[in-house]
Amino acid sequence: MKKNTLITGTLILTAASLITRLLGFGFRVYMSNIMGAEGMGLYQLLFPIYMLLWAASSAGISLAVSKMVAEQTSRNEHSNAIRILRVSLILALTLSIILSLALYTFAPFIATYYIHEPVTTLSLKILATCIPFMSAACCIRGYFQGRQEMSVSALAQIVEQAARMVVIYVFAGFFIPKGLEYACALGVLGMCVGEVFSFILSFTAYYFKKRSLRLRKPTLLYHTTFNTLLTLAIPITANRFLTSALQSFENILIPIQLQKFGLDASSALALYGKFSGMALPLLFLIIS
Repeated sequence: MKKNTLITGTLILTAASLITRLLGFGFRVYMSNIMGAEGMGLYQLLFPIYMLLWAASSAGISLAVSKMVAEQTSRNEHSNAIRILRVSLILALTLSIILSLALYTFAPFIATYYIHEPVTTLSLKILATCIPFMSAACCIRGYFQGRQEMSVSALAQIVEQAARMVVIYVFAGFFIPKGLEYACALGVLGMCVGEVFSFILSFTAYYFKKRSLRLRKPTLLYHTTFNTLLTLAIPITANRFLTSALQSFENILIPIQLQKFGLDASSALALYGKFSGMALPLLFLIIS
């Protein structure tokens, strides 16, 4: 039975990943047409920042939740599993709100001295608003993955991608004519709305799942749950954070180094956009 559940879950996640990749690739073609190579370059500079925030606020926590919930679910201790999720949400939301406020406050500094593109300030401020939704959704998806119910994660991925596409398509006529700054902000707005819809779907699924379970008084203590969660999450978070930080630094260096070898800022950003926003997604789609 467990083997069949594992195979089914793997197939569901694989199918969802393939669907989102196909949708994402098709829509990147549309984005590149409306934003241009330079706009795609700016958007791709911001994506590693997004991954860095995800790594810091929820990457390790969601995996720790999956492991701990799987242990409790195997013993039919559903109340303990829900307590684990609640503790993880408190931790993840605390971290994400701090990161969100810091990013919003220091957006001009980060855009000017780290990304070296002051026009990304607006995009960074928009990005700051969705970090709590992203963290909460990751924890809830970790809960369902621990229960071996992969359909929620799969559906959340598809809904997130679909919402992102709809927002960019609907608001393109308003943002694109205002210039490069707003074209980049449009891509980030789509990303944020996708995270919000992913959270809504995940929370709705959790609400109905909780109502269907027979719950009794949990045996896990809050402080014990918190300590175990931290013990599991810290090494994973550190690893993902360092990996994302290095990737972010590498991506930011590319247009800077291109400028040192003769390209102006606009041409360097456009070339980077063609490489990372157009060529690489096609390569990853073929490999996957």
